[in-house]
Amino acid sequence: MAAMTTRQRVEPKQTPNPTPQENVPWAPITVLGVIVAAALPFNHTLPSAPRALWFVCVVALICAPVLLMRAGRPLYPAVWAFAGFSSVVTILVATKAATVDENLFVGSQLALLVGVGPFAMTANVLVDPKFVQRVSVAFLAGQSVSAVTAILQLLGRPVLGSEPLQGRAYGLAEHPNSLGYLACLAILIALNMLLAKRRYQMPLFGALAANIIALVASGSVGAMAALAMGLAVLMVSRRDQLGKMALGGVVCAIMLVLIGKLSGVFTYLPSVTGRYGQVMGQTESVSSWGLRTLTYEFAWRGISQEPIFGVGLSSKYSGTYNGITLIHNVFLRAWYQGGILLAIAIALIVAAVLIVSLRGMIRKEDGGEISVLVAIFAVALTSALFEQRHFWLPVLVAWASISAAAVKQKTAVLPPDHPGTEASTASLGRRHRSCSQEDRGQPQNLPRRYSRLRRLPTRR
Repeated sequence: MAAMTTRQRVEPKQTPNPTPQENVPWAPITVLGVIVAAALPFNHTLPSAPRALWFVCVVALICAPVLLMRAGRPLYPAVWAFAGFSSVVTILVATKAATVDENLFVGSQLALLVGVGPFAMTANVLVDPKFVQRVSVAFLAGQSVSAVTAILQLLGRPVLGSEPLQGRAYGLAEHPNSLGYLACLAILIALNMLLAKRRYQMPLFGALAANIIALVASGSVGAMAALAMGLAVLMVSRRDQLGKMALGGVVCAIMLVLIGKLSGVFTYLPSVTGRYGQVMGQTESVSSWGLRTLTYEFAWRGISQEPIFGVGLSSKYSGTYNGITLIHNVFLRAWYQGGILLAIAIALIVAAVLIVSLRGMIRKEDGGEISVLVAIFAVALTSALFEQRHFWLPVLVAWASISAAAVKQKTAVLPPDHPGTEASTASLGRRHRSCSQEDRGQPQNLPRRYSRLRRLPTRR
């Protein structure tokens, strides 16, 4: 037992944060997170039994901290609690076309991810300070495998029988747009790692180059635009490292040229300008943006007919003008399928992300995390993302990283008048000296209203 001091600190009672497991190299929750992150880019291609097991791991990753009473406090906890509450209520009230039983699967996923996930993931980061780093490396490794698969698809060497879809590769993802979205996140993660550390530079540059090629191979214009926004956020928040970024860009460009010369993959890549023209309706092909506009119009008509309660959360009620195409906007889809309450929850989450991102750019903090968050929601506002795990899990990890850093900073820096701090001790010393002077009859610095009073003579 430690020796007792003459003066004991009395601190206010508060719920303690999860203590880091410093003596354990890999916390059990981190092992679970690594498994989930590594399989995230290709979970849709897994056989039914491994995919079900992966889904169980996702549930355990979120539920375990809560069951063990280790939930952390994320930034803006009321927003996430309201989102979880809205998801539960939506299961019961979004019954214009669906039933409660049909809403249960999607609604419970949303409630788990947005209602419990931020609190659980913040606890995971607080338990293991390297949780985010290890999970990010696992995701980058898994996504790089999918990126290499996409490159092989373009070269005419299909993996697992998969071939390009209308000239667009999709790797191990379920759709070219999903490959582009995940490659965008991998690029931002690899760049942040290259800026943060000096080890493993060559593997990181290799993963960066492979995912850049995969992003172009996917032909996803929305993911390319999201990457541009994420890069802009990363550059602003890490503006002190612009020289290092420029040097890294030169090295990456050299690696891309070498890969293109050795493999000849550049001749098979879809034209970026051609894809942009196709999306915007500047070619003879059907305009992707025009199709998305049709989904927006369909959603608004449905919302105007029933603005309070949605049609239903089940996937069979998510089709729009042709019964198949989904609404390519997470806010409109939440409102159309879930009702006004779920739409407000999504709007609050987007607002919280914007506030945290702006604050991070101003303070030059959390550059990697906020660049990923901005890129994710840039894609979500122009794509069919809604309840998918590959949408919310990266959001939860990035948000938990920022939240855990704020918690650690808040607990590490005590207020100046907190008992036991140096400032408090100095203040007590000043008050002690002041009382001694008063006992001796020394003149004091009186308030202004007493400055005109005659000072009493000193008692000898």
